Amino acid sequence: GLKGGLNYAYIHGEDVKDVNPTFQYHAGAIINIGFTEFFSIQPEFLYSVKGYSEDNVDLNLNYVDIPILFKIKFADHLSLHAGPQLGYLLSATQKTDLGEEDVKEQLKDFDLEIASGLEFEMNSGLSIGARYTFSVASIGDDYEEESQITVNGLTSTIKTNIEAPDYKNGVIQVFLAFQF
Repeated sequence: GLKGGLNYAYIHGEDVKDVNPTFQYHAGAIINIGFTEFFSIQPEFLYSVKGYSEDNVDLNLNYVDIPILFKIKFADHLSLHAGPQLGYLLSATQKTDLGEEDVKEQLKDFDLEIASGLEFEMNSGLSIGARYTFSVASIGDDYEEESQITVNGLTSTIKTNIEAPDYKNGVIQVFLAFQF
C-alpha cells in the first residue's frame, strides 16, 4: 500500500536549547504481512523530513526511514503498532538569513529509532493513524571546522575538532494509508 502524512518534528537532547518543532511530511510504501487475524508485521519504506525551527534558523533533515512494526489488532478496526525504525540521512541543510549550509557532516548517517502508534483501519483499505518515533542515541557526529587567520599578511588555515553534540530526533506523525 501507500502511506503519507504530516510530521511534527523536533530535536531534543542535552545540547539543544530553545528550538521549536517544525511541520514537515513523510510518504512511502507499506507492506502488511498477516500471521493471524490479530497479529501482523508491517515493514515500511518512507521518505521523511525532520528537523527544527529556531528564530532565524531552520534545520531540515531528509531521511529514508525503514520501520519494522509489529501490529496487534485489539478491536474491530483498531490496531496498535510498535517496533524499531532505521533512518538513513540523505541530506541535512541549515537555512539562516545568510543563506543555506550543508551540515550533513555534523550528523551520523544512521539513526536507530523506536516507533509506536495507533491506527484505525476501514474495510475499504483506507486507514488513518498517529505515531511517535524517537531516536535511541544521539544523531550528532564529531566533525572538523576550518577557519582562516591572517597575521602580518600571512594566512593560515586552522582545523578544530568539534565533539558530537547530543541531538535526538522526535517526531509525531499523523497519516493516511491505503492498502490494496
